[in-house]
Amino acid sequence: MYSPIIRDYAKERDIPALLVPLNGCLPTLDTNISLKCLIAARQNYDAISDLDSTKLIIIAHSWPPNAELVDEDGYAVDGNPYEIMANSTVSLAEKFVNQGKLVIIVGPIAMPRFEFASKKSRILAFKIDRDISESKPISEFLQDYDIVIEVLLESGIPLVLPHNVQCSDFDCHYMYDGLSYFADGNHLSEDSLVQFTDIFEASLDKLLQNDRG
Repeated sequence: MYSPIIRDYAKERDIPALLVPLNGCLPTLDTNISLKCLIAARQNYDAISDLDSTKLIIIAHSWPPNAELVDEDGYAVDGNPYEIMANSTVSLAEKFVNQGKLVIIVGPIAMPRFEFASKKSRILAFKIDRDISESKPISEFLQDYDIVIEVLLESGIPLVLPHNVQCSDFDCHYMYDGLSYFADGNHLSEDSLVQFTDIFEASLDKLLQNDRG
């Protein structure tokens, strides 16, 4: 869902870019949400690794809540799923770093996990005498994702942390300036991506400038 930001960034700077999707799966190699996903992620990793011209890798996924993860033998992995996902994501990033590539990881945001945009627009359009939550307490978001953010920060891998845009000191918002951040329950709308452009561009500029010395 962040790819339009990267597309525009790359186009403005005449940088070739390639989106490598793996819908419904994590990109991670040692654990994943299914054995089929793990095999597909490894195939993607091998294909990307074979592209000698690839200089920068951006790793982004949806950080699904309470994911049931399996290992390479297809057995369920015990432990905190958020911490496991974070460590697996960092492990993937480090593999690319060891190949001499630049890497950025995109952290989690607070998803509504219900059709927020559709429900809110109908309430407004038909003047329905009912309302829905327009935010989540940041304490609830951090209850799940604090360990993810901690692992990512400790890794030293450059990060984009979208929740820093979405969340205030108290709440993680589903709306901004009267508009919905979300197209559905799990994806940002393309129109809302302008709110996140600056943090992506700052991280990309810093990483590429440091690489040029």
